[in-house]
Amino acid sequence: MMAESVDLTENRQTEVLVVAWVMTGAAVMTVGIKLFARARIVHVVGWDDFFIFLSLVWSCCTAFPSNKSGFS
Repeated sequence: MMAESVDLTENRQTEVLVVAWVMTGAAVMTVGIKLFARARIVHVVGWDDFFIFLSLVWSCCTAFPSNKSGFS
């Protein structure tokens, strides 16, 4: 069995950021649809909806600035 060499100089920054932005986009769309349905269709927006929106905002504010400066 031959040992495979690992290239430690390989940079995967672009792939990581693309996945992060796609997942964030999916989360924003999901939360947006949920809040739209609760506000416009059901006409009941609860305290849990506020915390879901707050957690989405907090996630976006803390994740992407660290990704930008975290890679060299």
